[in-house]
Amino acid sequence: MAENLAYKPDNGKYWAYENNDSNFAIYGYLYDWETAMNIAPEGWHLPSRKEWMAIQKTLGAKMQTYPYLEKIYPKLIVGGSSGLDMLFGGLRTCDGEFKYIGVKARFWASNNSKGEKAATGLNSNKDSIPHGLRRSKAPYAYNNGYQKTCPGYNVRLFKD
Repeated sequence: MAENLAYKPDNGKYWAYENNDSNFAIYGYLYDWETAMNIAPEGWHLPSRKEWMAIQKTLGAKMQTYPYLEKIYPKLIVGGSSGLDMLFGGLRTCDGEFKYIGVKARFWASNNSKGEKAATGLNSNKDSIPHGLRRSKAPYAYNNGYQKTCPGYNVRLFKD
């Protein structure tokens, strides 16, 4: 899909950023992982981390290292050559706080070989948020995975 999912499910946990409906109209809903796993309509699915990594590789990320991920970032954002037009929809923390709209985007992945983590994302680096132990001065994509127990992230679905 070339936009964040804005489907309001009958069951599950989902939020409009800051509980403001005008935000979901632009950025879609933020879903918890379990809800994200169960909302794809027939013919679509929540992508795996491997599928996200395949897109990154197709766009020129030869390795999971920052120099390569910095190079593909412009292809992923709105107006980029990939057509994915990824928006910085922020996230909802485990504490229920909404953070990073316009700065970060995290998207759920259906699985992860590292156990309890399942996401990929983009960082515009507008506010020099540290990523792990490294600060990148350039915006970048990443595929590190995040805990799936409580946060709210965006969803992009892939066609089966």
